[in-house]
Amino acid sequence: MNPALLYFIAEGLRFEQRDGVWYIWAPTLAYFLGGKIRFVIRLLTLTLVLGFPLLTQAASFGVGSYINSISSGNRATAISRLSELGAQWTRLEIGYSPSPDWGPPDDAIGQLRAAGINIILLVGYHDAFSSHDTFKAWIATLAGKYGGSVQAWEIFNEADNYLSGAAYADYLKDAHPVIKAANSGATVIASGISARQQATSFWNGLWDAGAGGSLDALGLHPYRSGAPETKDFNTGNFVDSIKLATSSIASHGGGKSVYLTEFGWRNGTVGDADQANHLARAFALAATVSGVEGIVSFNLYDNAEGGSYGLLNGDFSKKQSFGAVQSVIQNLKGKGFSGYVDASSSSTIANFESGLTGWDTKETSGGSLALAEGGGRSGKGMAMNYSFSEASGYAVAKRSMGLPGTPSGLSVWINASASSSVWKFRIKDAAGETFQFDAGSSKAGWNQYTFDIANDKAQTSWGGNGGIDFPVTFDSIVLDNQGGSSSGSATVDDITAITGGGDLYALKFGSTLAYWKLSGTSTSSVCGQNLTFTQTPQFATVGECEGASTSSAPPSTTQSSSSAKTSAKATATKSGPPSKDHSKVSLDKATAFADGKDTMNLTVQLKDASGTVLTSPDIKITVSGEGNEVVAPTYKDGTYTFAIRSKIAGKKEVKAFVGEVELSTLPVQFKKIPESVTALEVPPPVRAVLPTWPVLVILVASVFGAVFWRFGMLGWLFRKPQSSTIKPVS
Repeated sequence: MNPALLYFIAEGLRFEQRDGVWYIWAPTLAYFLGGKIRFVIRLLTLTLVLGFPLLTQAASFGVGSYINSISSGNRATAISRLSELGAQWTRLEIGYSPSPDWGPPDDAIGQLRAAGINIILLVGYHDAFSSHDTFKAWIATLAGKYGGSVQAWEIFNEADNYLSGAAYADYLKDAHPVIKAANSGATVIASGISARQQATSFWNGLWDAGAGGSLDALGLHPYRSGAPETKDFNTGNFVDSIKLATSSIASHGGGKSVYLTEFGWRNGTVGDADQANHLARAFALAATVSGVEGIVSFNLYDNAEGGSYGLLNGDFSKKQSFGAVQSVIQNLKGKGFSGYVDASSSSTIANFESGLTGWDTKETSGGSLALAEGGGRSGKGMAMNYSFSEASGYAVAKRSMGLPGTPSGLSVWINASASSSVWKFRIKDAAGETFQFDAGSSKAGWNQYTFDIANDKAQTSWGGNGGIDFPVTFDSIVLDNQGGSSSGSATVDDITAITGGGDLYALKFGSTLAYWKLSGTSTSSVCGQNLTFTQTPQFATVGECEGASTSSAPPSTTQSSSSAKTSAKATATKSGPPSKDHSKVSLDKATAFADGKDTMNLTVQLKDASGTVLTSPDIKITVSGEGNEVVAPTYKDGTYTFAIRSKIAGKKEVKAFVGEVELSTLPVQFKKIPESVTALEVPPPVRAVLPTWPVLVILVASVFGAVFWRFGMLGWLFRKPQSSTIKPVS
């Protein structure tokens, strides 16, 4: 049940049209209901709104088929395969012709719509049009024929290869009003372009030319040669390359989505198994990025033009990749991304809670860098205020810190602005050789940047033999300028050494966990289950998972789950192991109201057997049941303090762990909110786009509203609330 709809049902609706604009008035039906009934429904509405899981919008999956260019017999086979795959989208292309043959596209589009498959229609290439007038006439012809049948329109293919962003903007401005006139609900996609640093400049040209109002989505073609998880120079991994687009959108006001309209691997190049695994994992990874609405690979079948990218051979027989992608779609279709689950082990080496002692900027070149204390993800961070005077400049924040054991990777959280500049790590090995690892281009807001030492390719070294000799030390974090003179500020927090399981991936979509390993196989306990990780994505149904966090969105100091860990703000001390008998866990109170605000404070003082106070990155707190929130801890004078709240009443258990050792279990109770203290105000009218499926309910509510509107009641029930304009959400 949609919470907003529940509110409308409870309070009633009255519609008015003034000067062509529709208004919603509320309450109306609420007048007809008794006070206690209204209260119960409002409370239920509030519970649903606050308790809804924080999921990204579910992305839709598909594959380009271009079936209007093949024979009618093969066309029917291709549509059957698309349906079997579970494809929600496919992509067609209709190139310009002064005397087109409409038979094949008419047949293709008609059959696809009958099969329930949505269509992205690619409007050819720029060089086919002799003038803007020719282009506008062609768009008008296509929109007139297919406006009611095509859900998305992509204007040109890889336009950045032959047009600047500013020049391309004019074509979007030509196309957008024509397409919207034919179908106001259609999505206009800016040309799919390669996910490379130059893409940011192309998109900036669009925004600067005022084309933001002439597109609904950016198209992207994030092709790559290696596995989707591995880092490439400058662009990072597959997710990093997608975030080039989402960061560009965020930097220009938001409100747009991203469609991947081409990506893939040739089995003739990488082999059948890697093609299948790379594609399946890429589909799952793309679905984690907030703002991605369409994930459409290239291609359905092999042909002379497209090579061996297909999920099918040239005779439409299935490759291994068909089954792998089919499995992803079947398991993830309609499910929003709810978080990454940490399947690795790690040790935080710098959290900046003790200041910036030992950090320097002496190796900065081609500009200047000043360091200062700033606000981190939680607590303190390190602000890097930089100014580049040269295109080849780089800002270096340096501090030598030993890394434990043989770390498999590094990670850091950075709050920055979107740019083509690249974040990098540097380490030094036992022989004094320096290694530099690309962590990815700078993205807007808080993002986690990681590097897998064993598998990522974007690394260079100097001063040695090219092989890492352990033990190693952290040397510096670097911002490598890629875009001429510029200046800005970024905040760094939680530099972490990944000490095990760095190539394990676990992604939670609702109650479904997708999991795999980049190479080889291993078994790990995740979400309470012993799972075997292989290079092929597996799927499991799980409950609430400890350690789930949605790093595709800016993090906060809280986790909307029933657990929290200290790993963000603690560095392990070198003392004896934690002792359950000597450590102390306590609550300031054992009861609280289940209103999501009343807080219990849990304190943990960790000690070893000798009574020495310890710190640890592995303290975690869990709360049984649902609707709970555990806030990432504060640390002071040897004591961690966790704030615990809940929105769902009941008796529960709070457990404290260090690693796998349970320190304590404490019973608590969250009480229902007394009716006498919950005089809820009627919320102001909601401005929203109303989905089509509750239209019948709304009409019924409107009838009640019309009947009872003029029958006033006492008190606030007489009050006529202010109106709110219904406006489409872009």
